[in-house]
Amino acid sequence: MTQQVYHRVLTLAFAINMLAGAVHGRGVTGDVISAELRVQKIHNGSPAEPGSHPYIALIVMDNHLDFSICGGTLISSQWVLTAAHCVDEFKTKEQMKKIKVKLGALKFDDPKIKPLDVEDVIIHYNYGKSVTGEEISVNDIALVKLKEPASIKTNVVEVAKLDDGKTSDERTQCVISGWGDTKANQIRHTNDLMEATTYTMTNKACLDLIHKLTDHEFDSDDDADVDDFIPEKLICAYNADKAMVQGDSGGPLVCGSPKVLVGVFAEFFWNAEGPQIFTRVWQYRGWIRRYTGL
Repeated sequence: MTQQVYHRVLTLAFAINMLAGAVHGRGVTGDVISAELRVQKIHNGSPAEPGSHPYIALIVMDNHLDFSICGGTLISSQWVLTAAHCVDEFKTKEQMKKIKVKLGALKFDDPKIKPLDVEDVIIHYNYGKSVTGEEISVNDIALVKLKEPASIKTNVVEVAKLDDGKTSDERTQCVISGWGDTKANQIRHTNDLMEATTYTMTNKACLDLIHKLTDHEFDSDDDADVDDFIPEKLICAYNADKAMVQGDSGGPLVCGSPKVLVGVFAEFFWNAEGPQIFTRVWQYRGWIRRYTGL
């Protein structure tokens, strides 16, 4: 059965109709690693320099006749952090055999990069519960355990440092990265790892921008209203038309100097013209520690 590439579009009830025109990427039949995957990735990005994203993981999933991809972040030699909606259909050990992880890749089809097997997938226990009946998911976070520890190599494969809650929501410069086309209206990946700069924004500013795009009436000066739509467990980022879109799910939002992992890409709004929504990593440090010891 054909399955949609693992990504999610932000579908707040007031915006469903406006999002109806979004392009949905799909995979194609072929080898799990070498097949052309018809997905969208970093919109208006630039090719990444060697050593600039040694923490990024490419997660490739075999869905019978289809393939899907997600991003992820290496947080220890044996653990990758990603979005729950990327892997929530791979719950049994047999299903987990269909997931492969590539680390240290600048080229999607680099034959020197060995795909790694997965031992376990841990989805947040509260994933899938919506906020006030809307369809913006919280707890969209998961851990993927590699069967064997990855070989850490400086500037090639490295572990990302997790944010401790000190990263400001107000225009902290960040970097997003992933594979795929540079235009949001095309649906095939590029071979190069792409990157783009973006900036954090407060949840109030994020809601104001959504308001501007949709003309929906709500009170962004009301803290309760803001928290209802964009709770504290989420963080927004925005930089005009540079964005993560479909197919980038689970990929990293890395901010500051030195770089720390601030967010896991969960949702996007209005294709590449609106804010991107990330699961806020520091809010889940206890949950991550429970399974990984980090």
